[in-house]
Amino acid sequence: MFVSFLMPYIDRGQGPIFHWVMTAQLAKFGPEEVIFIADDRYYAQPLDWGKEQLAFGVRYRHPHLPEWQQTQKISLPPEVFEELDRRSRSMLDAFRTLLTCDYKPLRDALRGIFSRIVSRQRPEAVLSWCNVPSLELAAAEFGLPVIHSELGPFREPHYQGTVYFDFDGVNGRTSAARDLVAFKEEVCASAGFSPLSLPDLRRLFMNDPDSIESAEAPQFKVGAALQVEDDSNMLAFSNGLNNFELIFAARKGVNPADVLVRPHPRGYLGYGPHLGVPDDSENSLRFIARCEKIFCTNSSVAFEALLLNTPVRLFGDSPAAALSCERTAAMSPRDLLIYLNYLFVGYLAPVSVLFDADYCRWRLTFPSRLEIYAHHLELFRGARSDWLRISH
Repeated sequence: MFVSFLMPYIDRGQGPIFHWVMTAQLAKFGPEEVIFIADDRYYAQPLDWGKEQLAFGVRYRHPHLPEWQQTQKISLPPEVFEELDRRSRSMLDAFRTLLTCDYKPLRDALRGIFSRIVSRQRPEAVLSWCNVPSLELAAAEFGLPVIHSELGPFREPHYQGTVYFDFDGVNGRTSAARDLVAFKEEVCASAGFSPLSLPDLRRLFMNDPDSIESAEAPQFKVGAALQVEDDSNMLAFSNGLNNFELIFAARKGVNPADVLVRPHPRGYLGYGPHLGVPDDSENSLRFIARCEKIFCTNSSVAFEALLLNTPVRLFGDSPAAALSCERTAAMSPRDLLIYLNYLFVGYLAPVSVLFDADYCRWRLTFPSRLEIYAHHLELFRGARSDWLRISH
């Protein structure tokens, strides 16, 4: 049995921000395998009973009413967040606090909830879609691991889907850098490991890998890939760099006319032509192809640039930060390829394992990174074969 913590209180104008996660988890785990902890807005939101859904590349079915009624749902009372509300300048400020600080009223409430749950049945793990220090501290008191998940950087329609799965954190404070080094050590201690080449990795993940071979030479010295302004990546894990400052970092020593600026498709702000050349590319692949080098904080574009062998400078606390171009310059080609293999195949997981109880239980046995890599590679290859059969 698993406990799912859904980010409470925070509202960026769209209601409970992870409502779809709740319904997808219930569809995948079933009412007997998951207990939800959230504020009452999650439970009051209307559901399309039994309707098939596609959210962010994840296919699932909304619960039927009897399933919803059977599900254990624990509410965090509004008074838990009264102090946060008083001391926060805005909802984004409150979001940043929950992502980066131990907010004691929440930790105390979660401690009480975990105590009651553990007295009846010990959960296997806690599921979270965000880094929440208060949650992690409360769970640690009861020896409960926290599984952090999020949608991965490779998504449909250009890639086969991926997700993050990390016991340390997601977006920031992740285990990625440590895992890359540990994987390389396991590879060196084993016999016969042969990393996939970059073209092989592209054929594994990209739905149309031949498209990049026909792209013309880059037209811009630098591309700046911007973030959604109210996203956790920007609020908590950007190392203090906002989109405006990122553009100026990309412009260092470069004329504005040589900088291609790509706003996030779901961003809110416009960045005028005097800062750089506004990007009109139809997708991020085309944007990367037009640039000699990519600058970003912790955008998923960084993973795409690495896959396309385009240098990328990362300023944020990204899972890919260990492979920022100022670091890869000192690496041997083989070491870099080993790191890329694990980042793409081992650290990222196939979208098919998202909210899969058997997969979670397997990861809770803490297999070696070589075992994780081999298992993921088999799943990725199977998904690619299925896609090729259906598409042709």
